[in-house]
Amino acid sequence: MQLAFAFSLLLAQALSTITATRNLQVALEAAEGFIPSGGAINAPSARLRRHSSELSSSRSRRPHTMRMAAGFPVNNADANQVAKVEVFMDMICPFCAKISNTLIKEVAPRFPSVQFVYHHYVQPWHWQASTLGQAAIVAYMLDSAPGKPNYVALVQQLFAQRDLFVDQAVEGESKAQVADKIVKIAADVGFNAEQFKTYMTSGTPENDMVVKEQKLHTKYGRQNGIHVTPTVIVNGLVDNAISSGWTMQQWSDHLKNAYGA
Repeated sequence: MQLAFAFSLLLAQALSTITATRNLQVALEAAEGFIPSGGAINAPSARLRRHSSELSSSRSRRPHTMRMAAGFPVNNADANQVAKVEVFMDMICPFCAKISNTLIKEVAPRFPSVQFVYHHYVQPWHWQASTLGQAAIVAYMLDSAPGKPNYVALVQQLFAQRDLFVDQAVEGESKAQVADKIVKIAADVGFNAEQFKTYMTSGTPENDMVVKEQKLHTKYGRQNGIHVTPTVIVNGLVDNAISSGWTMQQWSDHLKNAYGA
């Protein structure tokens, strides 16, 4: 009995030693190029240096890196900012077109102490809204000028020409055909048509980045329980008093009385 127990104990110790040795071998193989046969820490191997170089080269080819926060400012608020107004927009929504026109042309220029931010929030019952939302994102990504004037201009033009994109107008059209109409409008406001089309084409690395950005806008809206568009959040809270049909005077009174703008 004692002999059998001793044999079992020796067998367990042997198996433990074999396992530990194998784990060490795997670890050394994984660290190949960093721990040479002599045991001293050395520079990375040529293979690892080549892999690092290829990774850096791949990253450098990416034309844009978007920030990890949804929403696009449409004006430059001054240092005395007292309010942040976030508007959830669907690019096919007529009420969004109305509120955007008032904000861009009248309200934002007169309230430098208020930061206005657009979130391109797609309403899925309009399939083409996703393509239009992506177009707005592309415009923001490609517009390098301070204040993003071409982005703002394209948003306004897409709203102005929304009759080209309503459900009845795009019945039977493909995503590519809708995108081609958008590209023509983008070229009219100053974008390079070929570059813009690349960003609008499904399957390209550029469009993959656009889709990732669109997901941020969608995620931000969902986590805030946004359903209808436009919905307006001021300083982090939904302000249901605001209407898409408001005049400049109504906006002015509300921003001054409710937020001290």
